[in-house]
Amino acid sequence: MATEVFFGTNRNVKKRNQDQAPIGFGIELNNKKPLLHFGKARISDSGKIVKEIHTSKGTSSEELCCSQDIFSEIEDRMCRSIDTIVFFHGFYNSFESSLIGAAELKLLYEKEGNREYTMIVLSWPSDGELLFAYDDDRSDARKSKKVLGAGLYKMSQFLIELCWLKYSQKAISDTGRNKSVKKQNNTKCGRLHIMAHSMGNYVLRHVLQELCKITGGKIPQLFDEILLIAADEDEDSFEHKNKFKFLPELAKRISVYFNQSDIPLIISNLFMGNMDRLGSEGPRKPHKIPANVSLINCKNVAEGLLEHDYYKTEQEVRRDISYVLTGWKSTDIPGRVYFPKTNSYHLID
Repeated sequence: MATEVFFGTNRNVKKRNQDQAPIGFGIELNNKKPLLHFGKARISDSGKIVKEIHTSKGTSSEELCCSQDIFSEIEDRMCRSIDTIVFFHGFYNSFESSLIGAAELKLLYEKEGNREYTMIVLSWPSDGELLFAYDDDRSDARKSKKVLGAGLYKMSQFLIELCWLKYSQKAISDTGRNKSVKKQNNTKCGRLHIMAHSMGNYVLRHVLQELCKITGGKIPQLFDEILLIAADEDEDSFEHKNKFKFLPELAKRISVYFNQSDIPLIISNLFMGNMDRLGSEGPRKPHKIPANVSLINCKNVAEGLLEHDYYKTEQEVRRDISYVLTGWKSTDIPGRVYFPKTNSYHLID
């Protein structure tokens, strides 16, 4: 059975002719309005082929392709207690590979947690090429902030408001005020999360700056869990307003996963002119992070040639993330050992 994932993208549109719906998206920033498209895709049973994509229907605004039909479909799933994960992919991803990667994550975590997820990938215009593309990708990440920031805010507000409106209506029915509606059994609205990997954290940083502008600096708590994994982001990010200082206001909890032997982040530090990476050693001042930020050191369990995709490859990490996504307290999650000196949890084999 094919796997279905949703997407939002500010990549350039591919069409057979001007009057047709998009058939795909490229590696450049989209400079034709609407600047942002939402849609959904079906990935083959093998998980290697994008079988078809559908973009949102309706009249487009200048900035955002009319997306109420896509949002309503996701919201309907949330009203059936299905959690939603917004995924920020990393460097070296085409549009197609970002969809395939999101489908892989969906299947992995559904199997690990024995529960269903809705996966939305925000596919920013990474080149999908390994050599000589790093600086171009960082540039496109910065340029994506306005469109992706507005899109993330609109989507999260829409989902939360409509989902809780329907949930409240069901709760009123349960009290007996509406006798025509049968009582719902333990109905809960699905929760909304963010998962960012590698350079996707750099994209998230700039999206956060746009959210600060949109909200006048008053960041609403739109998400339950935000997971920063193998972050190609500065180690002092939580110290500065132009980085992640306000990120803890956006969610109930932030979980930072890092690994000192992460080869791509070592390269980013040594050869790309970046300071020490958040995804390598964690925050520079681990004892001065906000109380809702948890640090998880994966060095004992990360393996493989690059040790960068451990959130996919290592069962111990997948298990830990599954506990986080289901709302376990940080102190209660099995397989962790707390080290007071570094204010971090170490995953054990």
